[in-house]
Amino acid sequence: MNNNKKKPLAITKNGIKKLALSKYITFGNHTDDHVLCSNCNSFELIQEIGKCENKLKMIVGDKYINYLAYPNGDFDKTTISILKKTNITYAFTTNPILISRDIDFYKIPRAGVPDKTSQPENLL
Repeated sequence: MNNNKKKPLAITKNGIKKLALSKYITFGNHTDDHVLCSNCNSFELIQEIGKCENKLKMIVGDKYINYLAYPNGDFDKTTISILKKTNITYAFTTNPILISRDIDFYKIPRAGVPDKTSQPENLL
């Protein structure tokens, strides 16, 4: 999955280090190359999760937590099985469901924040 083209960065390493200074921020996994988890075989997904974890731990140390946000919200039963084997304890989807006490910890909904909206719109 590694090509020779330089990928554009959403944030720099220094940006991550600055965020890590906040007592309110922790960092979880999102895979190394933003792969769609359900398109990976077991080996590929384990590699993607491991690479991301190692990179984040080198940058933020103990601010890394064993949570994963599925890229594009995509996952399947195999994905969840692999997450459990890699010690991921919570995973976040993009499924628009309400959280309840009996939520599956590998199907927690998350909401995206659009780039081109105002702060009040995003808060709503």
